[in-house]
Amino acid sequence: MDNIVTIAWLKDRGYGFALDDAGTYFTGFQLYALWPYVVQLSLSVLHGWHLGHPEFLRYWVNAAHRIQAIVIAEGVEDKAWILALEAEGVDAVQGYALGKPEPAQAWVAPSSTISREGDCQL
Repeated sequence: MDNIVTIAWLKDRGYGFALDDAGTYFTGFQLYALWPYVVQLSLSVLHGWHLGHPEFLRYWVNAAHRIQAIVIAEGVEDKAWILALEAEGVDAVQGYALGKPEPAQAWVAPSSTISREGDCQL
């Protein structure tokens, strides 16, 4: 089976997809072939945006939202970026601006509820 047929077969059986590192090697065609629920933007897209080149970030946000996918920006290191990324249409962020990585034991509170400090829903 080729990749498109395999993806269709899996989707017919209820599987969903997330696209990681969008903007690194992926094209818009691959986005629509996967039709993912989540699109995580690559660090290179975020760094381009931060350096004053927002076009690529906006392309991916618009393409992802056309298929109702959630857009996550990875590598957010400055809290000031969070509201600016929200204004660009990014749905969630992750990165050191929200906290440093911790072992899994730190995620579980005594009442067995999970706190995810590393991801922030905007």
